[in-house]
Amino acid sequence: MSSTSNKKWFNGAIGTIILSLIAAIIYDYIKEQPILSTITTISNNIWRFIKNLFSVEIQLWLIISLLLLYKIIKWFYIKVQKSKIPELPENLKNYKADDFKNWKWKWDWKWDSNKAKWKIINLWPFCKKCDIELLDKSNFIQSAMKCPKCEQYFQESKIDDSKGVESMIYDNIQKGRI
Repeated sequence: MSSTSNKKWFNGAIGTIILSLIAAIIYDYIKEQPILSTITTISNNIWRFIKNLFSVEIQLWLIISLLLLYKIIKWFYIKVQKSKIPELPENLKNYKADDFKNWKWKWDWKWDSNKAKWKIINLWPFCKKCDIELLDKSNFIQSAMKCPKCEQYFQESKIDDSKGVESMIYDNIQKGRI
């Protein structure tokens, strides 16, 4: 036999012995803690906990009191949150529509308490000719809008991106162009 074939045989034998030892260690570990009985024990304990939780005797007056307390706290929280909303600035009260490129866009304002600023909501294109909200006639192939009054049909390529329009609105406000 040549020295390379002896080396391959020796490496194969050593690899087999090491793999056998690792497999034996894993088998012994599993044998000490059987997996299926452990899963069964855990699920039985969870079920027993749920049964005990629902079999606790609680008086009805306590439940009603807790629900009433929750409602009162929620009512006060909503009152406090509503009182924190600042009044819409005068320049934004009147700025709810504008023309961008070939479209008339309309929107409303809503206070975003997380960012502590007014944000645009319900941004939608309107027909310039009829001043009516365009209907979305999109399908899975293309985006399109249609005027319900004059029946004009607009393809996606002619519709501006609403995020871009929103950016232009905020830019107009920052630069005082309203």
